[in-house]
Amino acid sequence: MSMVSLWPLQKALYAHLVADPDVSISLGGARLYDEVPTAALYPYVTFGAATSSPLGEDSNASAAHRVTLNVWSQRRGSGQAKQVLSALAAALEETTLTVSGAVLVSLQVTELECDWDQEDLLTKGSLTLRAVTHSA
Repeated sequence: MSMVSLWPLQKALYAHLVADPDVSISLGGARLYDEVPTAALYPYVTFGAATSSPLGEDSNASAAHRVTLNVWSQRRGSGQAKQVLSALAAALEETTLTVSGAVLVSLQVTELECDWDQEDLLTKGSLTLRAVTHSA
């Protein structure tokens, strides 16, 4: 069961982050997307790469998940993207999420990254987190 908790984990992350006032202020609203709307306003956050792998011999019991949240900003310089990254990281620090069908054992931000995309003229930030779930 725990290997299939990647989607419920994303739903729990979404619900938690859109309800966080500092995340909402840094984005100018609830701009967290799985699929970006055509006329989305910047800055916004998207769910990026995600992986799930079993922990231990019982592949149904526990799993480690790696989830990336991408921040997109049209501002030159990295200040706005870093502000959003900081709000996301703070919102995820020492939080307890309810994941449908699983128990969240741990949640940890493992990496923050920010870079200018010369081709698209956007600043892209990334927050990578590691979550461990166990079957409920």
